[in-house]
Amino acid sequence: MKRLESRKRELNPDQLSFEEKYFQGKKEQIERLRPTIEKLKALRDNVEKDDVELGLPDIPMGENTHTKQKDGYVYNKTKIFVQSDIKNDIAGNLLQKRVKGMWNSLPDDVRDIIGELKIKKSTAKGKKYQGGRYDNFTKILTMNINDATPDHLGHNFFHEIGHAKWHDLQEKNSEKVAKFIQKQKEIGWAPTKYSQSYSLTKIKNEDNEKRYRERMKRGGFIISRKGEEILIRNRKTSEDLYQNEIHAELNAYVMGMIPQELITAPKKVMVELLDSYKELWGLK
Repeated sequence: MKRLESRKRELNPDQLSFEEKYFQGKKEQIERLRPTIEKLKALRDNVEKDDVELGLPDIPMGENTHTKQKDGYVYNKTKIFVQSDIKNDIAGNLLQKRVKGMWNSLPDDVRDIIGELKIKKSTAKGKKYQGGRYDNFTKILTMNINDATPDHLGHNFFHEIGHAKWHDLQEKNSEKVAKFIQKQKEIGWAPTKYSQSYSLTKIKNEDNEKRYRERMKRGGFIISRKGEEILIRNRKTSEDLYQNEIHAELNAYVMGMIPQELITAPKKVMVELLDSYKELWGLK
């Protein structure tokens, strides 16, 4: 009787119902990924055709000699952290392996810019979530895995890599970055709606500065040297942020990770934007 009672408890309706819901949830996760997998297959099959039609630059692969590994991630100086929630989740694990493939394809010099690569599970609902972030102070690149929006994974990854490359070049050759920024001012467009939205930060700062100067003038006050320095710094920060976002989107685009339907700049302008990116990085 003891054995039979034990088996009955093990096979009780509540437990079986829980397991059925669990497997159904995993099945839905996998089904959500299927359209993305099909898109990746289409991109792979048309990669040469797309390169020619979009006029993407020829990017040399660069040295890829790092041999140290952690969970399959090639690295040299970089710390690698993959959250256990990602590893233990069917869809999340599949997506972090895709990040692994993109990371391992990077040349040594780009990977060495990153102090730490973090792969974490995003708990945000829907499409409004932060897919990634690069902190230049800590040199940490964080990728937030969200299996509800897997289409943006490559876009997010190479966008953040674009930020890392931008900050690194600013430290090593600020003159080249300044030349790129001047060229962007002349062009007057951003490649995507997302990057264009950062122009609002620049405009808001300009409006704030204008109102501040008017208030000081009406009150008969003179702006101190320190005050002028703060205004100049704020102006430069807002301008750099806008140009940084333009560069990050261009970096994702030249890697073939932004679909044409997300490009809002006219074709002629995109040619100019790509030319400025190629000049910045010495590409053909």
